[in-house]
Amino acid sequence: MAVDALASESPDACRCTAGRPDSVEAGHLAPWMSRRIAVGGTLPILVCTATSMVRIERSSLGSLDKQVKVITELREEANLQLQDRFEQKIRARIKGTEIDPARLSQEIVIQLEKADINEELSRLSEHIKNYRQLVSSQQAEGKKLDFYTQELLREVNTIGSKSQVAKITQSVVEAKTLIERLREQVQNVQ
Repeated sequence: MAVDALASESPDACRCTAGRPDSVEAGHLAPWMSRRIAVGGTLPILVCTATSMVRIERSSLGSLDKQVKVITELREEANLQLQDRFEQKIRARIKGTEIDPARLSQEIVIQLEKADINEELSRLSEHIKNYRQLVSSQQAEGKKLDFYTQELLREVNTIGSKSQVAKITQSVVEAKTLIERLREQVQNVQ
């Protein structure tokens, strides 16, 4: 990527305070400000900002991918748990009444379809792929990145609201944290 090439030519320009070129340390000039004054231009700031964003977004997207994989792996286990739970609830509610096995299976399938997160996982993976392509392109547009960030958050929230398994909920919380980090970075692009 062009930003990485600029960063390698001017490595000092990419040493930002805590990865945030806009931060000022306790009333002092942040290191990037003194470099800007020394160099006499804004290129180091731009290189620093863009390089930090690319690095953090790559890291955040990679971590988000991992969370999606964890949720995907837990999905089957969760569906089996839900199947058992739904069957127990139905049997408990109609205790003492003869249950048609076909009707019981039909009711369980209906409930499982409502609780299944497969569609959300598919859309989430597609949004991550599109987000990654947009970040890698030469023209990362803030509005599009913001849109995909909203879509990522929407899918993760839906997964969280459908989830009845603690491990999936933990992964959802982590994914939401990563998406919020992406959202903060996108605000700097706009």
